[in-house]
Amino acid sequence: VFKGGTDASESPMVVLQEGDKYRDIPNSSVSQVVAMDDDAVVIVPDAQVAARTGAGVVLTDGTSNIYAYCDTTGIKVGDKVSVKGDKDTENTIPVLSNVDEITVKEAGVMTYPEPVEVTEIDSYAPTSSEFFMAQGLLTQNNLKLGSYGADGKFVVAPNLISINILAPDANLGVPALSGHVVTVYGYFEGIATPVINMA
Repeated sequence: VFKGGTDASESPMVVLQEGDKYRDIPNSSVSQVVAMDDDAVVIVPDAQVAARTGAGVVLTDGTSNIYAYCDTTGIKVGDKVSVKGDKDTENTIPVLSNVDEITVKEAGVMTYPEPVEVTEIDSYAPTSSEFFMAQGLLTQNNLKLGSYGADGKFVVAPNLISINILAPDANLGVPALSGHVVTVYGYFEGIATPVINMA
């Protein structure tokens, strides 16, 4: 309580002091974090950046993948990183939120697994952040699947669902490809009807 010259000038102030939430938290792999309950506090000392968006990165340990919302300044695809944050679920897919720290340990080269090819989008609904590819007509950062007809023209399939490329990194040049038929590779980041999110 801060006091002035009289009782009328008293001013109470509440001080809240939090401890280090990472104290006594064991190190985990990306695969272990994916299996944890939501709101778990996690430290991942070894992960590789598999993809980068304008809002975060996809981290992998070679077995499982998880999207981490973080500042991507100075982080490149292939980098080996350590990260601290909270495990959550978004659109049924595990994510890292409230990332307090992500540190680049060394540069690296990303070797991608064989992608799952998605041609029928209405039945595509994995339960993890898997690496996949799809071909379609790009409009802004939205991909409508389809195929080439006998006349050689691309025909958009009559699907209600499309692929939303999450906050594409400026280096990808996505706006310049709008209106073109493209093949995209990325990581499944959940379904937010009527779109499938891809990082």
